[in-house]
Amino acid sequence: MPTQNEYHVPRSYLKGQNLLVVLAEDGGYPQKVQVLSVNRDTICSSISEFHPPSVGSWARKDNKLRPIVDSVNPEANLKCANGKKIVAIDFASYGDTTGICGSFEEGKCSSSVKSLVENQCLGKVECSVPLSQVNQNTNCGSLPILTETFPCLRDTEYPTSPVFQGKMR
Repeated sequence: MPTQNEYHVPRSYLKGQNLLVVLAEDGGYPQKVQVLSVNRDTICSSISEFHPPSVGSWARKDNKLRPIVDSVNPEANLKCANGKKIVAIDFASYGDTTGICGSFEEGKCSSSVKSLVENQCLGKVECSVPLSQVNQNTNCGSLPILTETFPCLRDTEYPTSPVFQGKMR
């Protein structure tokens, strides 16, 4: 059994003339090694009412933790990096969503909240979606979760987006 199945190689190392040496452990098959890249421009987020607010929402005062923000209620914080914007909302649901990032599906008692997330986030570098805005009556018998998937791109990388066409805020 190998000690590690995945190795994270910096993308910059894969450019140019670098040499990657793979040492096979006893019984290993280096010819079966695969180098896969990850799309870091598709972001996924999941949050429930039991997710605590971010660490930056609190400060120690008089030897106690106290909130330093207006609200410590759970919210999904969507954010793109490197000057990119949220150019679409591929998926947004509240309820018993199933699947993994990139292939989420609504569950038996989920409801789409895509238009709500689009209204708050399209064309922005970052936005927040308070769970209280999507908190709908779900009698699922399980904890409802707000789940979103969205791409982060520069306007020029996504020419069909409303952001690129100048139609968004």
